[in-house]
Amino acid sequence: MKLKSLIIFFLTNLVMNSHAMINSEVSEHHPYYAYVEFANAQGSGYGGGVLISFQHVLTCAANIQGFQNWRIGLGSNSRRLHRLFVAARAIAHPNYQMQNNLRIFDIGIIFMNAPVEMASNIAPIFISSFPMHNSTNTQGLMMGYAGETSSGSQGLDNLQAAHVRILSDLECAQAYPNSNNLELFCGGDRTRRSNFCLGDQGGPFTVSSRGTEYLVGIASLPGCSNFASTYMPVISFREWIRSETGV
Repeated sequence: MKLKSLIIFFLTNLVMNSHAMINSEVSEHHPYYAYVEFANAQGSGYGGGVLISFQHVLTCAANIQGFQNWRIGLGSNSRRLHRLFVAARAIAHPNYQMQNNLRIFDIGIIFMNAPVEMASNIAPIFISSFPMHNSTNTQGLMMGYAGETSSGSQGLDNLQAAHVRILSDLECAQAYPNSNNLELFCGGDRTRRSNFCLGDQGGPFTVSSRGTEYLVGIASLPGCSNFASTYMPVISFREWIRSETGV
């Protein structure tokens, strides 16, 4: 699919099918969470991201490729109270593409025009060295603003979050038959069927250890009412992130 057609398809689906995160609750504030708006001549959309330094936001490549400018909301779990920062530069992973209805290498970096000031309500997250082997059933937290308000604005007013678990490769392959041997993992919850949806893509999958939250994944392909979604394992892209940001 040509890039322009892919972008229009993505924006159309985001606007027409932007359902709220499934079986989630209003989240407390997470100082690393970034609300990401992106735009080009064809339109605009929104998703999530995560602050990894005071000038860099990690997100999915789908929120970057083909777009020209970005606006980042930080500092609150209420979208109305965000501090807004602009960015005119972002890079998607050079190998990002759609393959067999999956997004592969779906990760990218937004460079804010100026560093954000350190504050109690804005702080980068630690990037995990969490190994993905033997990680099945590890509980993580996903979050986002997906959903349309009655006014039609882009995203719900309050950040939503839900816990899901890292699924086995077998469970992932059952949900996404072409996922074998790809740099991704699946997260889901067979009991509550919590899941992220369009408008949450690019947000963080975090794991808490001894009171500290670590970034493990970036939300990629939304499962919505399906029981599983795909995530990019940050550890697999650690050297690329470091080479581009110094972080």
